[in-house]
Amino acid sequence: MGRTASGRLALLLVLGLLVQGGVVACNTTAMLRPPVVSTSLPDGENRQLIVESLKTQGWSVLAEKPGEIIARYVKQTHVAQVRVLYDDAGIRIVYASSQDLKCDPVGDSCAKIHKAYNTWVQSLYEDILARVQARS
Repeated sequence: MGRTASGRLALLLVLGLLVQGGVVACNTTAMLRPPVVSTSLPDGENRQLIVESLKTQGWSVLAEKPGEIIARYVKQTHVAQVRVLYDDAGIRIVYASSQDLKCDPVGDSCAKIHKAYNTWVQSLYEDILARVQARS
């Protein structure tokens, strides 16, 4: 009941395609929507700690207006853009747009997105949270 060399090769090719397909599918996951970071700090301090966190985590500030900072993260061909909304009660990170992150669009957001997006946003969220807690 031995397999021929060509039969084994065909089986390996099929298994390789299945594994590769699984890996591709695993690159997307439900989009992270971090909770609001509660703060009692004044807007000016919230703004400053957000900018510090963005810089520490490798994000670039694209635009600002009172209560909102638009930031971008670029890694090779992957681009994520978020809106960081803030006031004297809290700070919230909201998806704005992305490129090459396999966004499965739902309204102004994504149902699923490349897992790298979640990693970047989670790191930013944790940095902001730590800075708020250190100043409270």
